[in-house]
Amino acid sequence: MSKASPYRDLIKANDVVTKSFLNSNTVSVVTETKAGDVNFKSTVSGDKSKFSAVIEPKYEWREQNLVFEGKASTANAFSAKGTYKNLIPDLNLSLQGERSVTTETTKEGTSLKESNVFTGGVAYNNSSVHFSTDVKFPLKGNLSLSSALHAKPVDNLDVGVKVDHELGGNTSVEAKVVGGTDSVEGAVTLTYPSKVWGIHLWHSWCSGFQWAFQVTVPPSDNKKNPNPQVNVAGNYKLDDFTTLKARLSTTLERSDADNAYRAALSLQQKVNSNTTVTVGADVNLNQALGLGKKVPGDASSAGLQISFK
Repeated sequence: MSKASPYRDLIKANDVVTKSFLNSNTVSVVTETKAGDVNFKSTVSGDKSKFSAVIEPKYEWREQNLVFEGKASTANAFSAKGTYKNLIPDLNLSLQGERSVTTETTKEGTSLKESNVFTGGVAYNNSSVHFSTDVKFPLKGNLSLSSALHAKPVDNLDVGVKVDHELGGNTSVEAKVVGGTDSVEGAVTLTYPSKVWGIHLWHSWCSGFQWAFQVTVPPSDNKKNPNPQVNVAGNYKLDDFTTLKARLSTTLERSDADNAYRAALSLQQKVNSNTTVTVGADVNLNQALGLGKKVPGDASSAGLQISFK
């Protein structure tokens, strides 16, 4: 029997609306190599203004139920994580250390800001429940806690709750209720205290075509972003090697400003068993079609990703 998925993987509509869309004129190359219990992944990406590289080694010591993971990037960020799997059946323990160095500019000048954080985690997962808790211990700053629960009380119904709390600071809660069948799924989400509602619909029309609809509605007094957003996306698999994706997004302005319209296209081509090429474009329709008096949102852009596995 399959196990319950993590809280973050709930809602199938998210995959159709967000995955494999490229923008920001970024070119990236992803490589992933497996040899026995060792896995090595690297990502190199850049645009006209910046360049970044990330390496992620992973080793699984199966005889001892141990997994060791690392991550290092050109952004001066490093992390190492160890996981003890099945301490008792379905229970994992983890310990992670992270260090980053960033440049901070103030009126007094430029300085380096260091961050060192240790994280202890517990995760329990069986066919009906996926529960995880991570406690972060920064060397400077407040302790924080993040817990997530995905429960399946009955068939075709999933309930999820995620709580983030900073000691001496704020608490945020996100809840999801998901229901459906193998071909249709609907979900409702709510975040608090921001009071943002979400409605999500996913439908598998046939084996080659899926589509999704999402709308998020924040309260009108939300200072950061009070505008509802609507996304409609589709994923069409032309054959075993080619997948075409499209998305239409609309931001509905509650003020006198013009609504923002964007369209995204993505073509994913599997060149051979080890190589996949994805090209995409993100188009500002207000700018392209001359909609409205002012052009809201970012300019149109494109992207390219080459993946080797």
